[in-house]
Amino acid sequence: MKLIKSMLVLVAVVFAFSAVTYAQSDNKKNKSPEEYATKKATKMKEKLSLSDDQYKQVYDIFYANSTKMMELRNSSDKQGRKEAMKLNRENVRKQIEGVLTSSQLEQWNKMKSEKKEKYKNKEGKKKRKNKNKLEK
Repeated sequence: MKLIKSMLVLVAVVFAFSAVTYAQSDNKKNKSPEEYATKKATKMKEKLSLSDDQYKQVYDIFYANSTKMMELRNSSDKQGRKEAMKLNRENVRKQIEGVLTSSQLEQWNKMKSEKKEKYKNKEGKKKRKNKNKLEK
């Protein structure tokens, strides 16, 4: 009876670790340009009610961006890469603004500012938590 309980516990532990490993393997760096573009364009279509034509244009912009960013990540010049990525992000923003209507653009800017605020709050909590750990 103890052997069966031990085996069940072992199976449960193995299952738990495999689930955690699987969840961690789905990170942003492993996404192909197609997956990235599809995810971003679909999210915008849902949130901003994009037309099919707008969706296609946004998808193409994100696909080109993702391909370019992958190339830049493999670059050896760290400072040049940083500047190129910044310029690329600005270029993408301008292209997206050209596709959206004024009301969609307003919504998109609101979404971006909410995401930025959420990120700031999350980072602030992490910094305070780490600072408290260091003080102890």
